[in-house]
Amino acid sequence: AGSFVGNATFQNQTTMSNGQSDALTLLLGRRGELQTVFSSGASWDDSYSAMAVNARTNEIFIIGTFTDDGTKITLGPLTFNSIYSDFSAMIKMDGISGSFVWKRVDFGNMLPNKCKVDASGNIVVAGRFTGTGT
Repeated sequence: AGSFVGNATFQNQTTMSNGQSDALTLLLGRRGELQTVFSSGASWDDSYSAMAVNARTNEIFIIGTFTDDGTKITLGPLTFNSIYSDFSAMIKMDGISGSFVWKRVDFGNMLPNKCKVDASGNIVVAGRFTGTGT
């Protein structure tokens, strides 16, 4: 997981950014072969800040921050409209097929920068807060 600007091609798969910089995810097989590549983003700077893997279930969790001007946002194949200019999101992927399972958008004023899966399978997200929270 990372970020890019413009077009990015990996083997025979090309993805294009939606705005200035977009978040980028590559899913590689056990031998390093490319299985899936996708971008996520809105009209401004977007990036993934952390990812975690549940080794027992092969689930992948990716978190990031996005900046938008009210247009549509894509998280891989998922598209939605933002009601905030700055927000955070988490996606859950199946680590075997590369398919999306769900998304969670907006952690309030939290800007997440770390995530992990604990021994019970819970997702733990850490970050910093801006402004006030309730």
